[in-house]
Amino acid sequence: MKLPKTLYSNYVKRHNIIHAFCGILRDTTMFKPILFALVISAIYLNQQLLTYTLLSNLVLTLVVLTLAYLLLKHYTSYRSIPLNNFHNTQNAIIVGGGFSGIAMAIQLKEMGIPFHVYESSNGIGGTWLANKYPGAGCDIPSFLYSFSFARNYTWTKKWAKRDEIFEYIDHVVDSFGLRDDILLNSEVINAEFNQEKSVWVVTIQQNDNVIEEEATWLISAIGQLNQPKMPEIPGIDTFQGDYFHSAEWNHNVPLEGKNIAIVGNGATAIQIIPEVSNVTNNCYVFQRSPSYITPKDDYEYPAYLGTMFKYAPFLEDIYRSYLYVLQEIVIFLLRSDFLVNIATRDIQQRMKKNLDPSLIDVAIPSDTLFCKRILLSDDYLPSLGKTSTLIGSPIVQIRETSIVDNDGQEYDVDTIVFCTGFQTLNFIGTFNLMNGQETIQDFWDSEPSAYLGITVPSFPNFFMLFGPNTNLGHNSTIFMIECQAHYIRECIQYTIENGYNQMVVKEDTLHQYQSEIDESLSDSWWSGSCSSWYKTNSGRIISNWPYSTLEYFRRTFSVNWDKFDFS
Repeated sequence: MKLPKTLYSNYVKRHNIIHAFCGILRDTTMFKPILFALVISAIYLNQQLLTYTLLSNLVLTLVVLTLAYLLLKHYTSYRSIPLNNFHNTQNAIIVGGGFSGIAMAIQLKEMGIPFHVYESSNGIGGTWLANKYPGAGCDIPSFLYSFSFARNYTWTKKWAKRDEIFEYIDHVVDSFGLRDDILLNSEVINAEFNQEKSVWVVTIQQNDNVIEEEATWLISAIGQLNQPKMPEIPGIDTFQGDYFHSAEWNHNVPLEGKNIAIVGNGATAIQIIPEVSNVTNNCYVFQRSPSYITPKDDYEYPAYLGTMFKYAPFLEDIYRSYLYVLQEIVIFLLRSDFLVNIATRDIQQRMKKNLDPSLIDVAIPSDTLFCKRILLSDDYLPSLGKTSTLIGSPIVQIRETSIVDNDGQEYDVDTIVFCTGFQTLNFIGTFNLMNGQETIQDFWDSEPSAYLGITVPSFPNFFMLFGPNTNLGHNSTIFMIECQAHYIRECIQYTIENGYNQMVVKEDTLHQYQSEIDESLSDSWWSGSCSSWYKTNSGRIISNWPYSTLEYFRRTFSVNWDKFDFS
C-alpha cells in the first residue's frame, strides 16, 4: 500500500480529473452525444441486456478505458488549496472513528487545527468494526472503496471482505499519524452551543468518567447506519434460545448442526446465509419482501496486479476511473423508463435461472427496479432450496423454541439472527445536540434535512458527514465523504481567515435546497410504493442523493458564502 507525501498533492490531482470531466461536459458540445452513446453501450453490454460475448466485452472495455484516459489527460484547470497552519485557540471535535471521521481528521491535521476524535467503541472502523458477521464484505468494487489520497494497490478481490477493509482503515490511521488523536471508549452524550463564547460544550462518557470539552467546531461523522433496529414481534422476549442482531454478532454461539432462523433478506442477510447454511441443520430465511439480486461476478486479483499498480500507478488510475465510470452509468439508467423496464425484465429472467422453480413467485419482486436497494450476490439464490429454506410468509409470533408464520406453520429454531437493518431517521446517533434553544431532533421533527447533507440552520459551527440525502444507490460513498470533508475544511478555513467566530447556513438556503431535492426524488424510482429504509414514515426520501456524484462534486467544489451567515 503506497501513501502520498502530502494529502494536498493527491487531492488536487484527483479533483483535477473530476473538474476536467465537468469541464468537458459543460464546454464540449460534441461530448454530450458521445457520452449518451457510451452510456447506452455500457448499460446494454455490462448489464448483459444483449448477448454477453467476447466481442461485447472488448468493445465495452475499449469504450470505458478511452473515457478514463480522457479524464486523466484532460487537465484543464484546478484550484489551489493553501495548507495554512492556524496558530490560534480554535479547535474541533469529531464524533465517530469510521471512514468519515478519519477523512475529516486528515483534513484538520493538515490545517494544523487541534482536534479529538471521540469513538464510542473500543476500536476504529465504524461500521467495519461493528459488522463482524460471517461473509461480511463490500458491494462497491475494492479499488473504489478507498480514499483517493490513500490508495491501496494490493486488494486481493474485486469485492473486498470486511477484514481487508478493516486492515486498510487501520493502515490509513497509522500512516497519517492519527492514532493519538482518536480516543476510544469515549461516547459523546451531549453537545450544547454556548452563544456567548461561540463554542460547543461537549460531554463525553469515558468508561466510568464523564468529562467536558469545549470546541469551536463540532463535526458529526456518525452517519446513518449505526443503531441496529430490532423488529417488534410478539413473544420475542420469551424465546429461550440465542438471538442477536447481525451488527452485534455473537461469535460465542455455535451454529453447527443447529436450526437457525435468519429474519430479513437484505444486503447483510444474503451475505450471511450462504456462509452459515452450509454448517447448520436447518437454515430458515424469513423474508419480509423480495429484492432484486444481480451477480457480483467476484474474482481474485492476480498477485502481480498490486506490484504493477505500485510501480505504474497511472495504470491504477485508469482502472479506478474505469470502475468509477461503470458505477456512475447507473444514474443515467435511472433517467430512462425504457431502460429501467428492460433492466427489470432482464434481472428477473436471470434470477429465475438461479432459483428453484417453486421459489420464483416468492423470491422475485414485482416492484419496479431501484424502488429498493439492488443487491449483489453470486451464491445466495443458488443456496435457496438447497442449504436454506425461504419462507415468504411473515412472522406473527415467536415462542419459547419456535417461530410461527402467518400461515400457521411453526418452525423449531435454536438461534435467531435479525438482519433487520438500522434506525435510519437519526443521523447523529444517540447523543443530544442542542443549539441553546432546541435540539436538532426538535428542529427536524422526524424529517432530517441538511444543506448538501452537511450544515443545518440554527446550529452554528456544526457539520455532518454522510448526512441526509447523501447516500448513494450506484457508486462509492467514499467519494461523497471526501467531497464533504473538503467542503467543511473550506468553511472552517474561510471563517478563521476572515476573523469570524461563527458560521451557520441560512434557513431559506436549506428550504430552497431541500425543496429541489425532494421534488427530484419524488419523481424517481426510489419513490415507488415499496417500503425501504430510504424513507421516513411520511414517505419522504431522506437518504439518497438524486443526482450523479459529479453533480455533488460540483456543488461542494467551492462554497457559496452568500448562503451562510457569519458573526
